[in-house]
Amino acid sequence: MTACSCVQQYVRGGEAFENEYLLQHAALIAKHNALFEVPDVTNFAEYTSINGVPASLAFAAAGPSPGKLETFRYPNGRSKTRDFAVATFADHLRLRLIGEALVVPLSALLGDRAFAPRIVPGKTPWLLEPKGAAYERWLEDAREACAAHRTVIRTDVRKYYPSIKPNVLFESIAPWVPDRVVTDLQKMLAPWWAIDGLFGLPIGPEISGVLGDVLLARLDNALKEGGVRSNRFMDDIHLFGRVELPQGGLSIVDSVLQGLGLQRAEEKTLFFDDSREAMRSLRSQEMSALGSMLRLRGAEQRRAAREEMHEFCESNLWNPEVSASTYRWILKTLGNKKDQYAVEMIVRSSDLAEIDPRVTAEYLGRVNAFVRPDVIEMIGMLLGEEGERVESVQLHLLRALVACNAASPDLGVRAYTNMVQKQETQPSLRAWAISASSHAAMMDSEELVYLALDEDEPLVVCRAAVASMMRTELSFLRAAANCDDPQVQDTANWMLRKAA
Repeated sequence: MTACSCVQQYVRGGEAFENEYLLQHAALIAKHNALFEVPDVTNFAEYTSINGVPASLAFAAAGPSPGKLETFRYPNGRSKTRDFAVATFADHLRLRLIGEALVVPLSALLGDRAFAPRIVPGKTPWLLEPKGAAYERWLEDAREACAAHRTVIRTDVRKYYPSIKPNVLFESIAPWVPDRVVTDLQKMLAPWWAIDGLFGLPIGPEISGVLGDVLLARLDNALKEGGVRSNRFMDDIHLFGRVELPQGGLSIVDSVLQGLGLQRAEEKTLFFDDSREAMRSLRSQEMSALGSMLRLRGAEQRRAAREEMHEFCESNLWNPEVSASTYRWILKTLGNKKDQYAVEMIVRSSDLAEIDPRVTAEYLGRVNAFVRPDVIEMIGMLLGEEGERVESVQLHLLRALVACNAASPDLGVRAYTNMVQKQETQPSLRAWAISASSHAAMMDSEELVYLALDEDEPLVVCRAAVASMMRTELSFLRAAANCDDPQVQDTANWMLRKAA
């Protein structure tokens, strides 16, 4: 059942889009947003739930310019960060509509050595296969190539998305898509580059993956023409050599990247004289063996596997050099078994959470750790800290507390004083702090409506304030529903429908 059964038409760039069709796009946006590291407080339920009120579809489809883009710095392993782009629903919808005439022709340019999420045939609106499926094909192809080659070079592009030059991007896609599509994309991205401090492609929207993949199709073709066996997952590249290291392939990589205004990450270029070592660098053989043991059925076998898993957990989580991929595998495996073994280690060394904040929070929720006093004490401590890396930990812990209905008054006080009242705090983080604070009864509807109607507040904060109001406070919700911003109106009307 859709949120609105009436059929209306919204016109954009000479094209008419029916309301029902836009609602299908909205559902795909919400599905992708739920997988994103910096999620929206409501996951855009205003446009997808049975009580949805998609009034601003017209605004989104025909709006003259994009809204402000929030950049959220997120840990990328133990020492690096990457900037995620947090866009409004309206801008996500605009990008998907631009993708109507862009995704199919650009996806067709990818050869058999590019292991990108491919477009699902026959789906309207356009839909990409899961990223994990493409990654598994890339691994399988690497295994096959390693079996037939003795040497491997692995490399990638230095700061790929932020390094993409606008003129290079548009010149690369112009021969394959209508001029109107290039113009529409320029109108979307130009204000973010000029005003909001975006560099290159925004990390987050699905369409960025399509654009990023096709830009490197030139590299795939050059390597193939040069007789170099290769494969690529986004900007992660393998070059395979029969006997000697494929240094000639590396020269091709440097030449093509230079022509695109990009650079190879020399510090991440790895040379393997034995292709088996290359495979081990991709996926730990020990983790594969443990995974097989954990699937065994016998009680004695399961007990032995559990002990092996705990030893593996100890040896890796206390290792300051543990990789992000190993950390994620440990927590996901323990979470699947409802095993709290890693909780104490995370509490005793809370900087572990910075390796992957989202996976950490999901693990703590999955093993029901938010009832433990030591976990609540750790979260309270983290909510009082400052820094780019800890902000992402705070965001996901707040999100998990709300999802698990576990926000205590003490944590509500900390969230309120440390984040809600600090204007310099990241908008997405403030939005989740508002949700957690109201959940812990630290904010009343009068405070929330004041935030919701404040034109100086970022849109994500206003919408979070509305979504956090008690449904019984109809007068405050009606006040928010009469504000000037159509997306805040949508959130308020959605809440009113839920209360009806």
